[in-house]
Amino acid sequence: MISMNLTILVGLSVDYIVHMAEGYSLSDCSTRRDKIREMLENVGISIVMGAVTTIGAAVFMIFAKIMFFFQFGIFLFCISSFSVIFSLLVFPAVLSVIGPENETGNITKPFRKLHQKWIGRREDDVKCHSCRGKGFRRPNDEDNTNENSPNGFVKVNVTQNVIDSEQTSL
Repeated sequence: MISMNLTILVGLSVDYIVHMAEGYSLSDCSTRRDKIREMLENVGISIVMGAVTTIGAAVFMIFAKIMFFFQFGIFLFCISSFSVIFSLLVFPAVLSVIGPENETGNITKPFRKLHQKWIGRREDDVKCHSCRGKGFRRPNDEDNTNENSPNGFVKVNVTQNVIDSEQTSL
């Protein structure tokens, strides 16, 4: 019984914290305060609802006549209660003081730089949504795009250009 409870203890005690940490790290905000707010808005409600159902199940197990279910109900109630309190109160407070901001601690940043170098992106490239899937364009390419065109490029009359080039060569 004790070995089973200790095995379950590890998973239940970090479950809520892992979800909160993922919500914090996936936030697109740059400041700690905004990241924490977004983390609590997006993940916090799921944590609360998961804790309510787990603690609710534990309460019913506490009234069981079988000793195993009684002990497991108390164990589950205590672990879930402490874990949700820690993940919703203590963890955000710790993140507000020492949580990473901007790109600090982001392990994907070096890989993103390698990928951008591999696809030919430079530091001075501008983010673009109409560059044939590349996601960026050179700063001097602005005169080749058109805001009104569906794909962002200027439509060129090829036959007119051929006629113009033949006239200049004559």
